[in-house]
Amino acid sequence: MSQLKKYRVILAGLVYVFLSVVLLDLKNEIPEAYFDASLYLQFVPSLLKFITTLNWVVLGFAIVLVLTALFGRIYCSTLCPLGILFDLMDRIKRVLTKNKRLRYSYEKPKTVLRIAFLVIAVGSFLLGTTALVGLLDPYSNFGRINSEMIKPVISQVNNGVASVLENVDVYTVKPVPVATPKLGVLFYTLAFFCMVFYLAIKRGRLYCNTICPVGTLLGGVAHFSLLKIRITEDCISCKKCEKVCKSQCIDIDNKTVDNTRCVACFNCLQDKVCPTNSVVFSRKKLNHKTERNG
Repeated sequence: MSQLKKYRVILAGLVYVFLSVVLLDLKNEIPEAYFDASLYLQFVPSLLKFITTLNWVVLGFAIVLVLTALFGRIYCSTLCPLGILFDLMDRIKRVLTKNKRLRYSYEKPKTVLRIAFLVIAVGSFLLGTTALVGLLDPYSNFGRINSEMIKPVISQVNNGVASVLENVDVYTVKPVPVATPKLGVLFYTLAFFCMVFYLAIKRGRLYCNTICPVGTLLGGVAHFSLLKIRITEDCISCKKCEKVCKSQCIDIDNKTVDNTRCVACFNCLQDKVCPTNSVVFSRKKLNHKTERNG
């Protein structure tokens, strides 16, 4: 595993655990400050809070934009909990099927759909409603998955354990209230989860690069980012990097990378993927042959 991917995976894991712990607070004992911190670098919640409060302290979305301008869509692979969940689904699928790696191939961007979802989200917000934005926002959907699907199950398990222990006069586990789910919200959440689960195990980051308005917006910024995944002239067209690209944005036939869709997962930079080390994360395209001969 490349150093960049190792650091990304560690940071993503810490972010995912922190957000999950905050959202799955069974006893509602976690201080509100932690909840506010969990939203700080989440693009849509941070942006909406800034617009409604005009408080410069809540400029987490601006930090995300700066990070994207420097490193590309690192938010999508490291800070976005839904994106991290996609990676977990992919790993679980590979463990269960004993398939070490899914094989992807380059796909042309679905530009019309990407722009359409972005316009719908922005348009609905300008018309004075955030309901549709909430249905498309990755953090909001991740929150619903936790609150409507995972938290009730954990609460029931907790209460079952508490009941069993009480029968033997052990009271270390306290029962917690279980909220009655709203059927409409639960149905949407289940449908959404099934959709993204299917997409995650079959098409990698297709959701992030087609439906998610945050991904499309950050993709526009990433097009001009300082550091990008690039293919050098040493490439021998083996397509190994293309086969591990979950964003399906590496086009080896033309030696190009669509950085508007690249989520900076760094799979293509892993050891033993490229036999000639022709995939780089750099400011400019490097000519290794010229450098060696110079």
